[in-house]
Amino acid sequence: MSDQHHTEPPQPQSPEQSLTNRLINIGLGLVLVAVLGFNIWHYLGRQDPPHPLQGQAAPEFTLPQLTPEGALKPPLALSGLRGKVVLLDFWATYCGPCKKQMPILQELHKELPPEKFAIVSVNTDHPRLKGRQEIVASFVKKGGYQFPIVLDDGNAMSSYQVKRIPTLVFVAPDGTIHHAHTGLSSREELMEQVEELLNAPDNS
Repeated sequence: MSDQHHTEPPQPQSPEQSLTNRLINIGLGLVLVAVLGFNIWHYLGRQDPPHPLQGQAAPEFTLPQLTPEGALKPPLALSGLRGKVVLLDFWATYCGPCKKQMPILQELHKELPPEKFAIVSVNTDHPRLKGRQEIVASFVKKGGYQFPIVLDDGNAMSSYQVKRIPTLVFVAPDGTIHHAHTGLSSREELMEQVEELLNAPDNS
């Protein structure tokens, strides 16, 4: 009688194992979709909807400036920067992407001509946050940020219709809002957008 090799039939999965495998497959699928979506977004470029105030006069504000030591300087008025390209950065100390954006803004501040370009960093931490001035000042001092830091009481954020942070608002030299976008931006992206405004025919 010849030897016969018998293969054991696969054991059926338990309901728990089957559910676990399905959840793993679903999770991997979602990760792949997210990665693919990010790559498409990054390749095609940022597609922010137009700012509600785009093309209109940038709302005026006069807000107290903060020194790295935590003291208050004379208030900064946006109208005092008329004639320059102004980049308004709405941020908060609890916002991770905001913190990652700050060193990039510092690079722009150092590289671009101050007579033509200015950054105003609008802190949106809650006005009644205990020790707000010290918290913000400590962050600014640690990072060595040299552009103006102003403390918003909520009115600037409201008047610019900022819903999420970080939000960057690009103000043209004539005081109108050119465009705005939300989220972390690369140095190259910001430099390209600022230089486009600096080199606009109306600014020559």
